[in-house]
Amino acid sequence: MKRFAQRPLVFVVATAAMSLFATAASAARLAVGPGGGNCTYSTIQAAIDAAASGDTIAVADSGSAYNEKLTITDKSLTISSCPCYNPVCLYDTTHNTLTNATISGSGGSNAPVIRIVTTNANNPITVALDRLTIQDGHSGSTDGGGISFNGIGTLNLTRTNVTSNTADYGAGINFKGTGADATLNINHDTFITYNTAATSGGGIRVEGYNAVLNMNAPNTWVAFNTATGGLGGGLEVINAAIANVGSPGYLSGGIIYENTASKGGGVGLNGGLLNLYTTDPQHPVAIDNNTAYVSGGGIDIDGPTVLTPALCAENYRITNNIAKQGSALYAISSTKTLWFDKHVNGFVCDQLASLGSVPCAGGQQCSIVHGNIAENVAVAPPAATDGAAIELEGANGFQADRMDWRNNTGGYALKIVGGTDYPVAELDNCLIADNTTSHELISSIGDNVSFAVSNCTLAHNSISGPRVLTAQHILSFNYTIVDQGASLPALSFSGNASDFDNLYNIAGNTTGMAASPYNIQTTPTFFDANNGDYRLFYGYRNGALVKSTGVDYAPPFTGDNVDDHDLRNAPRDQTVSNRGVRPSRPWRLRDAGHRGSHLRRHVRRRSGFGAVSPLPVGERTAARSPIGADRVATRSAPAANW
Repeated sequence: MKRFAQRPLVFVVATAAMSLFATAASAARLAVGPGGGNCTYSTIQAAIDAAASGDTIAVADSGSAYNEKLTITDKSLTISSCPCYNPVCLYDTTHNTLTNATISGSGGSNAPVIRIVTTNANNPITVALDRLTIQDGHSGSTDGGGISFNGIGTLNLTRTNVTSNTADYGAGINFKGTGADATLNINHDTFITYNTAATSGGGIRVEGYNAVLNMNAPNTWVAFNTATGGLGGGLEVINAAIANVGSPGYLSGGIIYENTASKGGGVGLNGGLLNLYTTDPQHPVAIDNNTAYVSGGGIDIDGPTVLTPALCAENYRITNNIAKQGSALYAISSTKTLWFDKHVNGFVCDQLASLGSVPCAGGQQCSIVHGNIAENVAVAPPAATDGAAIELEGANGFQADRMDWRNNTGGYALKIVGGTDYPVAELDNCLIADNTTSHELISSIGDNVSFAVSNCTLAHNSISGPRVLTAQHILSFNYTIVDQGASLPALSFSGNASDFDNLYNIAGNTTGMAASPYNIQTTPTFFDANNGDYRLFYGYRNGALVKSTGVDYAPPFTGDNVDDHDLRNAPRDQTVSNRGVRPSRPWRLRDAGHRGSHLRRHVRRRSGFGAVSPLPVGERTAARSPIGADRVATRSAPAANW
């Protein structure tokens, strides 16, 4: 133990108290509350007007709401719940005995509950809101029902609820940067819930160059918000703003949970950037249970993109969302590149590490697109549609590595429609299994689409279409397993033969594949496909050594710009044993499919290596908004095994 940890408790408390009183001495504390005494002000606005920049306004929880509409102009202030009699709230904060003071916008003119404005481009401000409940704001055609920030500086929300507010745009929070840096920090124990925008940005709307949202803290939630006529039920990011989202959310609910919009039930982007990543290894970041009436149940990227890329994601969950098109993700024309766990030299999303991104813990599934449903919820009962889990309409680029698609329902798992911008889509180290589609599993159509699939496993999907995959223009399909039975053709390609690259694949039906000894028609042996474990098997079963087709099957990858790891981020090109290397072809180290085999020696000691027990994924929250209440049983948790 370090020496300073041995200091007497009285010294530590005294030091903390002196620090707090020193801070209090350097800035005034203005007390607000009823009943006189130490409560100098009876209204919060009166204290704001009297305060100097840097002061703290302590608002006593009086048991009833302060019915006020507040304006802060060009002042750095802290507004927090604290009894008037307590000079620093040290004991109350430490022992968690404080309750939130409520500020209500009920009644009166149309305006945000709290409006924050800067008028001097050289004077950024910092406003901190702590232990407040901001509710019942109604802005009408004005932006920001609960909070409106327009200017430069920083807005910090801690232990604060923004709930039941309405506006045309940014019903919960409308945060607009104007010129210089503007930062919105959603800190721990902050909840943005039940806000309704008539158009866009139900929970939070972030807008403008140099406007940044940071949402990484635990116990934060953007949930049950609505954008009735537009984009972004939970969060809207527009006009070159950036949203950094890594919070584990609240309890078992993802950070963006059960929001509803016309487009982008969870998140809507129009010219902005979403960075999506995990900060708590045990609780991956999740966009979960959101609904869009038109497109993008989880995420919708709509219109021209100012920033490149539009989306950087790693170690994420996009689960149980609903939309007519793109139940998990929908991206429309002019969208720049979307990156999912893509790591190569010069990776355009390297900023995720500096934002606090960490790998998920063992047993926690990450980089998954599970349980999303293509459905029209505008009719009763909801009707299935031909939409895909991920749908790209003319998007310029889609780069996905280590993505796990399972238990999605719709027309397709992935649908790509070409446009004039020559879109490129690449899937590497993917698992697409146990989905249900009314057409092909994957469709890439349009004269300008370049589509590549490498080291993927497509298995045990229920496919009603005439084939597993259809593609036009350019197709590269290599090192991949297609286990969809003997009757369903693997693929159909209608482009030029010179634009078709197709080697080292295994399929139950190789129809459509290039005639090559390196494309084999057979069935692989998985560890336990019935329980979702699609690793190629190598080990003992019933006393006999079993080595699945596809193990040590293809040549290794080479080159400096290759991040050569499988779906679970384990290194590839590891021969399982000398038995796995054919003497005449010692260069074959690569396994087909989404996972590499790593049982390199002592195979006999692994004779019981078979089915893997399901991994706990946690309980789902029971609270749901009415739109999805009748469908909770149809949505699935992440699959148990990788």
